[in-house]
This record gives sequence, structure tokens and C-alpha cells, in this order.
Amino acid sequence: METIDAKGLACPTPIIKAKKALRSNSEIAVEVDDEEAAENLEKMAQQLQYDFAKEDLGSGVTKVTIKKTTSKAASAADYNGSSITNMMSVTQTAEESTVQKIEPALVNNIRLSDGYIVAIGTNVMGHGDDQLGKILIKSFIYSLTEQDVLPQYVLFYNGGIKLLLADSESVPDLKKLASLGVQILACGTCVDYYNVKGQLQVGEITNLYHILELMRTAQRVVRP
Repeated sequence: METIDAKGLACPTPIIKAKKALRSNSEIAVEVDDEEAAENLEKMAQQLQYDFAKEDLGSGVTKVTIKKTTSKAASAADYNGSSITNMMSVTQTAEESTVQKIEPALVNNIRLSDGYIVAIGTNVMGHGDDQLGKILIKSFIYSLTEQDVLPQYVLFYNGGIKLLLADSESVPDLKKLASLGVQILACGTCVDYYNVKGQLQVGEITNLYHILELMRTAQRVVRP
């Protein structure tokens, strides 16, 4: 059984490490020192319909053991899909009922879904504290790189443009997405407004009409 030391790691890193380990192991143990991380590992196991157990190791450390069950285990891809639906704002298009479902294509051993788009309109995630919002958006983009099914497009407009600039901590993750076949597109009007033309570190400039058409015809649009 593989044991993963995830102590001191921020969400969602313990989940990502556990999911990766479960690809090649039937049973794993994850040690965390954060109660929320332990609860998230339990939720993942429940959604995958895997057996799990918790053990208090003392000094604030919890060991979560997760074991695959052959008769009722859901796939990791199912978990990825449900986590997107449960955790993010998802919009189904009006045309979805008439559009045939498109199976994700395999690109670099990663499934790329051309019915799935991520639209980012700000350099923070959520409302409240902007510093927390910056931490969340960075974690969100990193988590995208670890999904088994990737979006075909990630669209940036308004303040989201700032995530494509040199001082953005998300640039390496966005470059990784681009290398996996995800198309990174930036609103040209927004680039001009912020006067950052020629400063984008990743992606291509497009127009708002194109962004609208992509969002209108997508089967699923996720907005963090």
C-alpha cells in the first residue's frame, strides 16, 4: 500500500496526489494535518464508492486509507465530472438538448472535450476577500491541469486578462494546459483596455464575437 505524505499541503493538492496514486494502486493511505483535507478525501472516496477509514495519528495528523472496491467503484473520470458540477458554476446551453453529446478526444493521453469551456472574467475567484480570491483562482487553474478531462477552450476577458501577464503565478499552469492542446484565448478589447498588447505570456487574442459564439454553442461553460 502506498502512503502519501500530504501534511502541510494546501487544498486541492492532497486530493490530486491521492487521485494520481489510485490510478496505479488498489489501496492508498494519505496523511494530512488539516481536518478539511481529511474530510475532502472522505468525500472523494464516497463519490468514487471506495472504502475508506480514518485514523488519528496524534499531533493533529490524520491518516485516511482509501481502498478500491471491484463491484461498485466509479471511475476517476466520473469523480472529475461530478467535482466540476458540484464545485463550480456550470451553465448548460439552451441548445444542449438538440446537440449530440461529443465524446472527449484523447490528446497526449488526456481527454480533451470540445463541448466544455472555461470562462474566466476576473483575476480572483469569488466575492469577499481579494487576497483569498487570488489564492483560489491560482488553485483552480492548477487543478484544471490535473483533470482527466480538459476543456477545449479557456477564455479570458476583463480582469481575467491579468492572469496571462508575466507577473501572474498561473502562467506556468496555463502554458501546461496549452501544451496539452487546450486553446487559451484572450479578449482583444480587454487587452487594449488594459494596454497589455504584446505582454501576454500565453494564449492568443480573439474578439468578443468569437468568445460569444464559443460560449453559446458549448455544451458546458464553467465559470470559477
